Amino acid sequence: MTPAAGRAADPIVDPATVLTVFVVTLTLLPARYVLGPLGAAGTPAGVMAVLCLFWYLAAMINPATTPLRGRQPLRAVMLVLLCSMLASYAAAMGRNLPALETNGADRGLILVAGWVGIALLAADGITRLDRLEDVRRRLVLCCTIVGVLGLVQFFTGLDVASHLAFPGLQANTEFSSVLSRDGFNRPMATATHPIELGVVLVMALPLALHGLLYAPKGRRARRCLPVLVLLVTIPMTVSRSAILGLLVVGLVMLPVWPGRLRFWSLVVGGAGTVVMSAAVPGLIGTVSKLVLNIGSDSSTTARTDDYTAVARSVHDRPLFGQGFGTYLPRVYRILDNQYLGSLVETGLVGLAALLAVMLGGWFLARGARRASRDPETRHLAQCLAASVAVAAFAYGTFDAFSFPMAANLTFLLVGCGAALWRLARESPEVSSGAPRAEANEATGASGVEGANGPSGAGRRDGGNGASDANGSDGASGRDGGNGASDANGSDGASGRDGGNGAGRGRSAGEDRRGDRGEDRHGDRGGDRGGPGGQGRTGLPSSQTLERQTLPRPDGSKEVTGP
Repeated sequence: MTPAAGRAADPIVDPATVLTVFVVTLTLLPARYVLGPLGAAGTPAGVMAVLCLFWYLAAMINPATTPLRGRQPLRAVMLVLLCSMLASYAAAMGRNLPALETNGADRGLILVAGWVGIALLAADGITRLDRLEDVRRRLVLCCTIVGVLGLVQFFTGLDVASHLAFPGLQANTEFSSVLSRDGFNRPMATATHPIELGVVLVMALPLALHGLLYAPKGRRARRCLPVLVLLVTIPMTVSRSAILGLLVVGLVMLPVWPGRLRFWSLVVGGAGTVVMSAAVPGLIGTVSKLVLNIGSDSSTTARTDDYTAVARSVHDRPLFGQGFGTYLPRVYRILDNQYLGSLVETGLVGLAALLAVMLGGWFLARGARRASRDPETRHLAQCLAASVAVAAFAYGTFDAFSFPMAANLTFLLVGCGAALWRLARESPEVSSGAPRAEANEATGASGVEGANGPSGAGRRDGGNGASDANGSDGASGRDGGNGASDANGSDGASGRDGGNGAGRGRSAGEDRRGDRGEDRHGDRGGDRGGPGGQGRTGLPSSQTLERQTLPRPDGSKEVTGP
């Protein structure tokens, strides 16, 4: 059955809807605006994330609404993260902290509660693949809008975010959302820094590519727009982290794409670089210098100087650190490395918990790919793995937990990967419900995985029988009966007769491949499955075999016809 078949109507408010509102709040409301009394922890998205945790915990009270159904490894990972942060908080409260650091530790607990809530709500609350697809599509749309704002800022220098204030919110800091480097505007749109904007857009890029490659017929041009906006905006942030993140995306995605798609992606990338050089002279050269001079520029040396500066703090408190949220830039220094910052604030235990989150997100997404036989689901899993890999890499280049958009998006994507892991294991053959017959014309196949998909899989539901998505117009199992058909026609069996036996054979004009009524891999005419005859594969159906073994009433010979 398809995910949409045989189910009750969706509730008005479900976790996918709540996560959609969260994504809109996270990406389209400038992160500088907060609820005044809560300070930096009072961003609308942060408050909503904490409420998601309360909703998740409250649902556990009633067995009818509990989200704890089946195995979900991410719960253990989030529990480890939460316990490590609580241990760090307890260790910090055991010494005499200044007021600023105490407030920072309290704020840190609020942030962690929100991250855990978003990850768990996505992992256990998204109950169907089509709802996961809705979240993916809306996230890409919101990031595309943010990218458009970045383009406007790059070319005009207009601080768009300053005009997006909402009643009840106030600016946590006073700054312009347009910085500069080598004469170029560095936009940050609704983010808090160009690095954050670049990293967030790169994390969204694999999901946008998935939407393009599996776009329904007639929507490919529309799905091209998000990919184009993201690819154009990312280098305009003039961020080394974002450019290297693009390389991470390539390293994760290219190996699973067919050769033809790899070729065209490299061609488009090269052509885009040439066009960008002509449209914005000097930009590609500036970005190239950032990457090629990575070991000698001032930005890199400032990051390496952090190691010696924090050595004493790590030595004094190696296990639980000095307390999450207490290493304040205004008091100490900015650590442009989240792993180093976690080591200082939460010690070895907290650093191990952070690494567990990243590795858990990667392995759960990859596990979903291995568990599914559907090409579209497998590709989505690889895209989520690529997004998590970008986050894992970027956390080593800036203090990501200080940037609400990047941090919250990381935990949302980890939760989505865990949800896909669970759904792929529950329904390994079922796709997310999007039309796929014309999804991958650019690759010359019916799916990114190749013409036949892994293990001849990639099935879609058609009526009560499952049909392979590689069939003509998805119609290889369109008997409407109860049987399952395989579009690859393994062993010459197309299964067209359905579960109701022969006698349901198609008329000549009904066959989607023409009016010859031929089997996908057999000879024409002889296997049409006419009334009382054989099935479409040329093999007798179960009812035909039963009729052939019945003797006449006089016992003279067997019946060979109806």
